[in-house]
Amino acid sequence: MILTGTALRAARAILKISQLELADSIGCSHQVIQSMENNDGIITSSRASNVEKVVTYLKSRNIDFKFDGTRVSVFYDFPE
Repeated sequence: MILTGTALRAARAILKISQLELADSIGCSHQVIQSMENNDGIITSSRASNVEKVVTYLKSRNIDFKFDGTRVSVFYDFPE
């Protein structure tokens, strides 16, 4: 999964959750989330397992990401 810091910040903003809340939900420190979000490009410096955990968690909250070759877009499927 390709993820950028900007897309991660946008996803958190949509869900109105803090870095700490996201970190607690996936079992890592908030510094890991902070480091991911500080990345302007594609997140590669964090462990792949953390990126996968973040994406899996956000998808469970109806967030989806699409990569078009140049940027990552964030989509939210409003629950009924």
